[in-house]
Amino acid sequence: MFMHLEYLDLPLVGCQLDEKVDIYADLDGQCKRGLKVQYDGHKQYVGTGQLKMLRYELFDNGIQANGIAIHTLLPASRLPVINETVCPKGQLLLQNFPSIVAGWVVDAKPYEHILDMCAAPGNKTTHLAEMSDNKACIIAIDKTEQKVAKIKQSCEIQGVSCVNAYVYDSRKCHSDGVADIKYPPFPSNTFDKVLLDAPCSGLGQRPQLSDCKMTQKMLQSYKFVQRQLFDAAVQVLKLGGKLVYSTCTVTVDENEGMVAWVLEKFPCLQLIPAEPYYGGPGLPNVGLSDEQRIMVQRFWPEEDPLRKVQDLSKNTIGFFIAAFIKINYLKPNV
Repeated sequence: MFMHLEYLDLPLVGCQLDEKVDIYADLDGQCKRGLKVQYDGHKQYVGTGQLKMLRYELFDNGIQANGIAIHTLLPASRLPVINETVCPKGQLLLQNFPSIVAGWVVDAKPYEHILDMCAAPGNKTTHLAEMSDNKACIIAIDKTEQKVAKIKQSCEIQGVSCVNAYVYDSRKCHSDGVADIKYPPFPSNTFDKVLLDAPCSGLGQRPQLSDCKMTQKMLQSYKFVQRQLFDAAVQVLKLGGKLVYSTCTVTVDENEGMVAWVLEKFPCLQLIPAEPYYGGPGLPNVGLSDEQRIMVQRFWPEEDPLRKVQDLSKNTIGFFIAAFIKINYLKPNV
């Protein structure tokens, strides 16, 4: 929705920096960008804030607005506003609760060699670094320079020095030949732990009530990329090492179905409890036994008699976490 900005019931025209403005949501989607007269359409007040960008910086022709237009001071929800005024940069990172749980499942320790695949923007990466008291050796990779730049920026802001980030396609991060364990591609059996927070359909994210352009073909494509990523992750994981898989979606193919495929494809992996538990078990009748689905975590609103979901986890995004341990060097079934 386009946010229409008003100050004392007047349009944004003539406002000065740091003045207080009211923020409205245009519920009908009829308010045009840069409107210079008061908009009388169907709108909803969402808060009051301090103006940080002038009108010409937001709406003039040829301007690509970038940055914070308004610092919210008083949202209609009355929930506390956390920004640099309240908490200096680097001291606090806002993150969805299931994403935090994924880090807890990895359980990074000092001096462990850890790979974070598909790591951008680096929130989970810096969480792992913090858990290890900045003493683990963490390699974070993603496939574009822009994404890796975000990882490095996150590490710099958070004061993390134990992370090395590289531009690389995680599907190709394993090398059959001689390779350096410090740079991708990596030799077999390199990492104590691997976090595969896989690219997914993202259907657990909120809000996605409109403008969803996901097609059935796109939805089916993610599992094939995830399988390629799993193959590389298993190869670089040490014997006895832990592999944690997570998604922010709710589809069976990318979650329980992926776990069932992994257990069949890779007999060298064993499913283990994805503890600590905060989400519910996996879905029934989709390829996992009750013993297996109680080991994974699915964050979504449905209750399941296998495990009571804690109240803390009921109002969150859709998410899935599974954990494996490498029990031998067997190659995957062909």
